[in-house]
Amino acid sequence: MNQVPERVEASAGQLLLGRGEMGRLRYALWGLGLTLVKWNLDRLVGAPLLGLPERLDYRALAQMYLWQSMPSGVEREGLLWMLAASLPFLFAGVMFTLGRLRSAGVAAGWVLLFFVPAVKILFFVLMSGMPRRFRSQEPTKESGWLRWMPHSAWGAAGAAVVLTTIFALLTTAFAVRVAEVYGWALFVGTPFALGFVSTLLFTAREPRSLMACLWVTGMAMVLAGGGLLLFAMEGAVCLLMAAPLAVAIGMVGTAAAWGIRQSWHGNAWSLFPAGLVAVALPGTMGVEGWMEPVSPLRPVRTEVVVAAPPEVVWKHVVSFSELPPPDEFLFRIGLAYPVRAEMLGSGEGAVRRCHFSTGPFVEPITVWDEPHRLAFRVESNPAPMQEWTPYDDIHPPHLDGHFVSRQGEFLLERTESGGTRLVGTTWYEHRLWPDAYWRLWSDAIIHRIHLRVLRHVQALSEAEISGAAGPAKR
Repeated sequence: MNQVPERVEASAGQLLLGRGEMGRLRYALWGLGLTLVKWNLDRLVGAPLLGLPERLDYRALAQMYLWQSMPSGVEREGLLWMLAASLPFLFAGVMFTLGRLRSAGVAAGWVLLFFVPAVKILFFVLMSGMPRRFRSQEPTKESGWLRWMPHSAWGAAGAAVVLTTIFALLTTAFAVRVAEVYGWALFVGTPFALGFVSTLLFTAREPRSLMACLWVTGMAMVLAGGGLLLFAMEGAVCLLMAAPLAVAIGMVGTAAAWGIRQSWHGNAWSLFPAGLVAVALPGTMGVEGWMEPVSPLRPVRTEVVVAAPPEVVWKHVVSFSELPPPDEFLFRIGLAYPVRAEMLGSGEGAVRRCHFSTGPFVEPITVWDEPHRLAFRVESNPAPMQEWTPYDDIHPPHLDGHFVSRQGEFLLERTESGGTRLVGTTWYEHRLWPDAYWRLWSDAIIHRIHLRVLRHVQALSEAEISGAAGPAKR
């Protein structure tokens, strides 16, 4: 066998200039070393210079660097300082990763995974463990890792789907039951790993087309979703909400594995990357659970214009009668919706109870400025939804404390025409990540809840004015 001579690793300077290759051990050591230097730079120097209330600890910095979520107490000036201080480290990380990709025989474009929260951890572990690409003019012998995989496309697909489904169910159970976090590692890392591992297994014995690999990943996702329903770990509503993100990330994982397979097919290390990712994912979930990330309060505002004066509208804001059954699709599939409201007492200290389909919100009044402003804090939240499930009832952990309202208010402003501009605002927080993705859902849901209440108040107020005006005209 004529083997290409082993190449010498490039120096750090050559790598920073975009030349040469980097071995896995050096890559791991440089990556960890640069991270520790940057963390301590921000923790010991940056925080005191910016006058932050307390020094940033490692947990807060992990939340910022790995999950792109800023810790509390960091203002705009702090963001700019940290961004500027991060650029040299970011540049070094990218250039060293490119050198590592060249050494492993993987396309340079996959350096983009370096910027994806949760996936970046899996990617770092993968690059730190993959050996230099074995280059030979003759094919290597099949290793023991590969002999148990079927040769046929259907057999390989079945094995890949079953194995990765089991893997996805176990990691999901670990995330929600042990780490107790619905975060980046679950919603981004797990689908990426599912696509990545299923593709490497499916192509272990024979080359396959990218389209065939995408179909296998899709089947594994469907089967994993069915397993979550079957084992009462999750309901259909949340699975449908998470599906767009999971499918997109799963396809990225598939493409990444397929690209690796083009260079590594038939190599004795060909399943090694799958093992690295499978081991790294639970560790990533554990780190995220240790961080205990907290979402800031998010306001959602909705307004309607009512053809009635504020004095009339106020009465129906304070309490309102039974609403008709909802027509909105989101509410009909199980999301909680408002039914009626009642006020116990009046003035500050009174308690408003807003009954939803899943139970009451208990809302002690903090501002009673009749007929202009009613503000309250939320003392108790019901479940945010009733899950669709083949069982009588399930109660996944995300129904408790992961999507909660904290406070709200109604503002009533008299318009020039004598009507009322009625504005409802809810401040809420959720513990679901990626934040930007889940906010699309949560903001839309709260907005629909607002509209259901505000339009009901509008109808009651305008009906009262019409009823009062009717006899006068006669």
